Amino acid sequence: MKRLVDSLSGSASRNRTLDRFEIIIWRNLKFPESLDVLVNDLLQVCHQEPK
Repeated sequence: MKRLVDSLSGSASRNRTLDRFEIIIWRNLKFPESLDVLVNDLLQVCHQEPK
């Protein structure tokens, strides 16, 4: 996970992606879901990031 976050730092769009990651992780801590759901949410954010 750290490698993924490190690879995303730098640009404005990547900062927005990190913000989304923080929201997803916070939501998962507050309302626990299965690991599969957490990973799928994080992957969706990665796929939505403009290239």
